[in-house]
Amino acid sequence: MLSATVFDDTVEIIAAVHCDKRLRKSVASLSIFFWKIVAATSTLHQGSDDYFNATVFDIIYLNHDQPKISMRIVVVGGGFGGLFTLRELEHRLGKEHELILIEPRDRFVFTPLLHEVAGGVLYQDAVTTPYDRLLHRTTHIRAFAKKIDFEKKIVYADAKYPFDIVVLAQGAKTNFFGPPIDALELKSFESAQLIRATIEQNVQKAAAILKKNPDMDVSSLLHVVIVGGGATGVEVAGECIDLLRFRISVEQIDREPIVTLVHSRNHLLHTFENFFGTMVAKKLHDKGVTLVMNAKVTAVKDTIVDIKMVHGTQKLHSSCVIWSAGIEPNTIAPFDAHVRVGRTLQLSDHPFAFAIGDAAIVEKDRLPALAQVASLQGELVARNIVRFIDGEKLEKFSFKSRGMLISVGQRYAVGKIGGIRMQGFVAWFIMRTVYLLKFKSLRQEVRMAYEYTIRLFARQRRCLAVKAVKKRFLRK
Repeated sequence: MLSATVFDDTVEIIAAVHCDKRLRKSVASLSIFFWKIVAATSTLHQGSDDYFNATVFDIIYLNHDQPKISMRIVVVGGGFGGLFTLRELEHRLGKEHELILIEPRDRFVFTPLLHEVAGGVLYQDAVTTPYDRLLHRTTHIRAFAKKIDFEKKIVYADAKYPFDIVVLAQGAKTNFFGPPIDALELKSFESAQLIRATIEQNVQKAAAILKKNPDMDVSSLLHVVIVGGGATGVEVAGECIDLLRFRISVEQIDREPIVTLVHSRNHLLHTFENFFGTMVAKKLHDKGVTLVMNAKVTAVKDTIVDIKMVHGTQKLHSSCVIWSAGIEPNTIAPFDAHVRVGRTLQLSDHPFAFAIGDAAIVEKDRLPALAQVASLQGELVARNIVRFIDGEKLEKFSFKSRGMLISVGQRYAVGKIGGIRMQGFVAWFIMRTVYLLKFKSLRQEVRMAYEYTIRLFARQRRCLAVKAVKKRFLRK
């Protein structure tokens, strides 16, 4: 005959099984386990048997609330990677888990459209959304994360934030490949506004000068230099030339605005298929953008831009220089460069830590710095966090591009979706539709639809009374 202690031990085993999520989901497994226990104790004393049966009935058939494991998950960075991680976690995890976002900004910025803000096409409500409209169960801490202690599991920002699981998604910043250069950047909504304001102010200054002295040289005020021929550079170039030629309403300027794009390679968009670079170069050429290839900007001082070329040097005069030549990760101690992770996006030494987006390198792969990559990684990390909590095998990340679309000014884009190449208005319209579907706020979708409709049917008016814009295409 078994003692009451054995009964208590058996009850604890059954309770443990009941708390296990996977076994609780399987009614058949639980039933088999129950009847095996009953069969094994069929010869027990009647009193003890009553105690056993009552306890088993109480555990299995009555819906007692069992203590749930509560996890604190901290996400550092509120870009595409961080946002998609948290939205997926809010959907997949119960309310017993605590979600924290550490991000200094109060709004999410749709960075793929910042060039249109710089070009005067879109405004704040169209490309930014407050985090409290996108995240409903997440605590937002407006602070910079400075350091992570993996041993103590603490993120140091304006205070100490303990965690059980941490996701590093702090994004990237402009890479000047040396000392910072006196140039504008395109990494935030404020920087995009500054680019537009600078161009408009320079045109206003030129108009005021020419009104007093029509013979004055104002070419530097009407000259925009863009450094870097990647996706951001070519999109900014297309918007800037349209801004100067069609959107700034200034009378009595009989001067030619100039936009120069300086690229260190012999082909634009060198990380993409040749098709993209060829078509974009042709369109920029037709718009009147000057392309300076195989050249590097070495210094910017006042209005003088020093360029090092294959055979000698060159100086350009511009009051507006925009740097889009590259990015580097926003670092957080103890890391001083990219965070290296495995295919599951975990740190090898710390399985409770994940890293995604521009701040991470997946094994030895250099994935493109695209919102598409960061959002896909964010969704996978959220699923892996749920699997990590449940003790299941984690998924591995493998990037397969869903397509690529690059705009060159209004009503023209170059793209490839599903192996199909496209260009012109159709590609531009598809690009607008794709971006509209990516917005996570109904209010923002309505705003974007309105802006796109206005731009679709409104005629472009040539505001600068410039003479014929010469076509330039320098290939050094």
